[in-house]
Amino acid sequence: MTGRLHIRNDGKYHIIINIKDEKTGKYKTKWIPTGLTEKGNKRKAEQLLNETLANYASIVQKEEKAKEQQKSRPCNITMQELAQEWLETVKGSVRPNSYLNYLNTANDHVTPHFNALGLIVQDIKPVHIQKYYNIKHNEGLAASTIEKHRSVIRGMFLYARDILEIVDMLPSDRAKLPKRETSPPNYYTEKELERLFEVVRGETVESAVKLCATYGFRRSEVLGLKWDAVDFERKTITVRHTVIREGSKTQHKDTVKKQASYRTMPLIPVMESYLKGLQAQQRADQKLCGKNYHDSDYICRRVDGSLLEPNNVTYRFRTIIKQAIKEGNVDKYIRFHDLRHSAASVLVNNGCTLKQVQAWLGHANIRSTERYAHLEFSALVEAGNIVNQAFGKTKNRPQDVAI
Repeated sequence: MTGRLHIRNDGKYHIIINIKDEKTGKYKTKWIPTGLTEKGNKRKAEQLLNETLANYASIVQKEEKAKEQQKSRPCNITMQELAQEWLETVKGSVRPNSYLNYLNTANDHVTPHFNALGLIVQDIKPVHIQKYYNIKHNEGLAASTIEKHRSVIRGMFLYARDILEIVDMLPSDRAKLPKRETSPPNYYTEKELERLFEVVRGETVESAVKLCATYGFRRSEVLGLKWDAVDFERKTITVRHTVIREGSKTQHKDTVKKQASYRTMPLIPVMESYLKGLQAQQRADQKLCGKNYHDSDYICRRVDGSLLEPNNVTYRFRTIIKQAIKEGNVDKYIRFHDLRHSAASVLVNNGCTLKQVQAWLGHANIRSTERYAHLEFSALVEAGNIVNQAFGKTKNRPQDVAI
């Protein structure tokens, strides 16, 4: 690479660099304006020329080094090696729980399967991915779970194609996923929620259940609620903290799942009354327990003030629902997360728009809201009456039939 100075008709110095095109082997000329006038700026122009040549030489050197490293990379990389590199790359760009899911999927399913085949990454074709999906489905994995496996495999091959440059296609995109089996949505109606509130009265999970059923909070959000998130004067409740399970540890974070999850909601009268009563009860519990009380600012806690663990909340709720079904206090089983579906369904069945429900739940995408808001049969009956009235305006006459 060579360069020189040239004074153009505008009376200013320009740098001319000859750069070799690696594809054609020929040199190309690149003009770079310096902005320096001819008079009194010769030394500055020469210094700028030297700096420019040095910068371009450094860039070329880095590119050549990268190519050498690429050449030295073994071509027979295995899926296990690819998974390790890809996981290390995405570790800092996804939420901890997502990373753990990726890690477990890769280590427990993907790499053992492809290691057993003895294939390197470049030899894996769509047919191999298709057989993987089929095997996992036959093993009893749900279609939704296999779809998550596809996300991991696709991420690995994207890394192999775009970063390592060792494959040209994504075999995961050509294989067909098993069809998702549709099942009736699980949620409670208003009346069913009222019965549930009676069932959980006095239980350690009562506050979490009532808040989730009312506001549609995620488990991580309701356990992350602190008393300073409740403003009794302005009548608001704000979501800005979460409590999540990462592997074997419970993490308390000052972050939420997505930007849309940060939200300030109205403190409705029924919940304001409940929270004031809960606050008074916790003060009484603190006096009763004395030094043994675990003082904290979190709303959802046990009688001794200790915090609720995410997994314990899910387990306890499951136990309560199963026992309530045996005793005839509730009619059907729902998961703790289905309280979020129930909250959305109460809203939509009482005239709220999907946009309102989306904001209430803190969804970034309204398509997610559509999966949460379930219409009751009474709403369909009302729709049927509207259709009946529309068609009932004209008399249905039997048409003449040609014989």
